[in-house]
Amino acid sequence: MGFADPEKQRAYNKAWGEQNRDKQRAANNRCYAKNRAEILATRKRARELNRDARNEKQRTDEATAIRFKRSGVVVPSETLVRRRGPCDICSVVPAPGKVHHVDHDHASNRVRGILCVHCNHGLGHFRDSPSALRRAAEYVERASRDDFGTGEPA
Repeated sequence: MGFADPEKQRAYNKAWGEQNRDKQRAANNRCYAKNRAEILATRKRARELNRDARNEKQRTDEATAIRFKRSGVVVPSETLVRRRGPCDICSVVPAPGKVHHVDHDHASNRVRGILCVHCNHGLGHFRDSPSALRRAAEYVERASRDDFGTGEPA
C-alpha cells in the first residue's frame, strides 16, 4: 500500500512498526536466518577491505558501495570518485582524507548527487520536501531584511 503523500506514508509506517514490533523482529530474524551466509560473507569482505586496503580511497569507495548495495542502491563508480569533489549544493570541498556523502532518494533508491555532511543533514531534517526548503529559504531571506518579523528594516 502506498500513499501519494510521503508524510502520510512515514506516519503509517511508524504506527505499523510500533504496533507490530514482535512481528517485524520475527521477520528480520527469518530473513537473517535465510541469508545468514551471504550476510556474513559481505561483512567479512567489508572487514577485509577495511583492513587490507592499500589506500584510503579504495577502502572508503568499496565499503560505501557494499553498504549501499545492501540497501538496494546502485552507486556508479564515477559517483564514488566525485565524493572528493565539491558539494552539489554549497560547493564546499572536503578536507584532505575526508569524503562527502552519496545522497539518494529513499523512496526510489536513486542516487541524486554528492553532498557535504551539513547539506545532507539539512535535507534530512526537512524530510526531502522541496516546499519546506523553499519556505525555509524565504524565511531566512525575510528575516535578513526585517527586524525578525516586526516589519522594520534590520
